[in-house]
Formats: sequence, structure tokens, C-alpha cells
Amino acid sequence: MKLQDNTEKEVILMYEKILVIYDCEERYENLIKELNKLTCNNSMNQENSDNVLVTFLIFIPQPKLENSIAYNNKNFKTLVQEEKVKFDPFFEEIKSNGLSYEVKYVAGNFKETTLLEVNTKKYELVIVKNRKLKLQRKDMFGDAKHKVTKNIEIPIMAVN
Repeated sequence: MKLQDNTEKEVILMYEKILVIYDCEERYENLIKELNKLTCNNSMNQENSDNVLVTFLIFIPQPKLENSIAYNNKNFKTLVQEEKVKFDPFFEEIKSNGLSYEVKYVAGNFKETTLLEVNTKKYELVIVKNRKLKLQRKDMFGDAKHKVTKNIEIPIMAVN
């Protein structure tokens, strides 16, 4: 994280290593706008976004994986390929905004996987989706999101 002075003598926080935790069944309408703010990525500070790396940790929900294997004969790799196609427009927009990114597709225990990722890399900020539970499907992050926030010492931001 860097501190930056702009022309109005206001201090701006700039994050360089950001982890975005993403359930493959949700949408982030405001995410790109928030990433641009957090990385000071705008027309006046375009050179500052060169050091920024955003890592997307995309979770494939366990029930979706189990149903795909049982009923559609699709394994994890096949699901990842389908998700990549679905996310192409989103990542094109990320790229067009000048942000460098990497994507990791995972399935399994949310808490363990997230804590392992956060502890092996030195992220400066974690972004999660703030949403209400759907009545039909239990939120895969639910209580696990709370458990993760209690076990890491870096800032966590919830984006609507």
C-alpha cells in the first residue's frame, strides 16, 4: 500500500496487491469502479496502476460441482472452462481499465482455501461481495466469510 499526495494535498491510499473473492454465481456491478478508486487508476494517475495486481479467487460452489459431475458428467476442468467463457467480458473490461490481474478457480472449503491464499501471498486488501442470502440457495460464503475476517489481519472490503 502506498500513500500518495494529489494536487489538493489530500492523502490517497493506493493498494497494489488485491484479492477479490468471487462466487462464480454472483455479479459485481460496482467492482471495476471500486478497483479504480482503490488503485488510483484514473486518467491522471494511469502510470500508478502499473504495479497493481488484482487476484480473482473464483469459487465454484460445491453443490454445483457435485451436480455437474453426477448429472452432466462434467469435471472441475470442464466447469472452469465454462466459467472462463462466462467471465471473458468482465475480464476484458478489467483489462481495458488498465489493471493487471490473475485468476484462480477453486472448489472446496471456503475458509481453508481463502486463508491459505491470504497467508501465502502478501495481499494488502481483500474484497468480498456483500449480498443478502437467497431463499432457495444457501450463500456459500455466509458464516465462513465472518470466520475468515476474524482470522486475517489485512483490511476487508465488502462491495455491493
